[in-house]
Amino acid sequence: MTLQDCRRLSAEHNADVRNAALDVTAARLQKQEALAEYFPTIAATGGAFHAKDPLFSMTISDVLGKSALSQNIDELVSTLLRDYGLNSRFSTLQYGYAGAVSLTQPIFAGGRIVAGNKLASLGEKAAVAKSEIQKRTTTEQVDKDFYGILALQEKMITLSSLQRLLDTLQRDVEAAYAAGLALNTDLSEVMLKQSELKAGQSKLTMGLRLAKMNMLNSLGVEYNPYTSIDNPDKPSIDSFIFEGSFDGIMTPKEAYVDEEKASSSLAEHRLLQLQVEARDLERRMVLGETLPSLGLGATYGYFKAVNDPRWNGALYAVLKIPITDWGKNSRKLQRMRIEIQKAENQRDYLSTQLVLQLRKLYVELNCAWDNMQIAVEAENLARTRLDNLNADYAVGSVTLTDLLRSESTYRDTQEFRIDATLDYLSALEAYRLRCGAE
Repeated sequence: MTLQDCRRLSAEHNADVRNAALDVTAARLQKQEALAEYFPTIAATGGAFHAKDPLFSMTISDVLGKSALSQNIDELVSTLLRDYGLNSRFSTLQYGYAGAVSLTQPIFAGGRIVAGNKLASLGEKAAVAKSEIQKRTTTEQVDKDFYGILALQEKMITLSSLQRLLDTLQRDVEAAYAAGLALNTDLSEVMLKQSELKAGQSKLTMGLRLAKMNMLNSLGVEYNPYTSIDNPDKPSIDSFIFEGSFDGIMTPKEAYVDEEKASSSLAEHRLLQLQVEARDLERRMVLGETLPSLGLGATYGYFKAVNDPRWNGALYAVLKIPITDWGKNSRKLQRMRIEIQKAENQRDYLSTQLVLQLRKLYVELNCAWDNMQIAVEAENLARTRLDNLNADYAVGSVTLTDLLRSESTYRDTQEFRIDATLDYLSALEAYRLRCGAE
């Protein structure tokens, strides 16, 4: 697996990256929700009622009032209606039903619909920027873990090289001991060094396996963590090899970019600007609450309550002018202006911090480069000294203890060089990713 393989799998399977992508989708859906506010709303309603007694009941006396004339007329009418089987008391609204479809179109809402749509659009842009930041953060961690595994693999190679050196030395000492030219303590010292090296290899093997497990878990790759238990469905943890090279590394001078230009293209910078714009749109939403709103509507339906059932329709307009909330909204607008000023101050300050962060990363990059150069030089010196001592030991001018001590020093300088190279590569990738490099 190469570094690009790890980055690709991380982008596909990392939970944080996937959730950030879902946030972008949710923001786009919210933008579509806000867009629907421009269009009319259509609703269908229906209802029915049945009262125990009629809701409306009256006689002639109820119309003409309580007087002798009204009573006489009421008695006369009641007598006439009774002859025809009718009742002089008029009752209605004991039951009824209705069903209608209404359409309402907002004409003006104080600019809140426009501001709401722009705010939803900013929400989508903010979600995209946050998704970019999450991808970059995840990539930085993947790079760090990858180079950590690469360093452990490199250390395994160096230990294997030292193991071969000790094997050769052990054969030479055994031959010298058999010829009476070496002491038993010399042979014991070499064997003790062999045991120490094997213990280091065992510890390094375990660390490498754990590092691979951590990486594969973050990439969503299945594996068999146990080397002693066969699982044909999953590859063994030891079968995963991470391919990379410490050769041809880019220098800090080659990686340098202008901090001002790079910081302005960062997703963090866009988020700061979006925050200011969002505060201004929120202020416009509050301003819209102080302005009149106008809407037009139409309804058409089937009604039955008093007369015979019939179809009917109506057109209507609704004008709302806020009066009592003006004072409260005025204070709210003042508070929103303060929030806008705070967002602008934060944008200006954090923008300079972004530039400072890039400069800090570049300073750390140069420091890591210097440490790597020192480590390479130390390893070369230790290697030269070990070669010289090997030649001197062959002619018997130095002791075995001096040779083994030089071997330990060389091993330490190798690990120092590998760790310093790892630190530089991690710093390099962190700097390039923050500057927008792929």
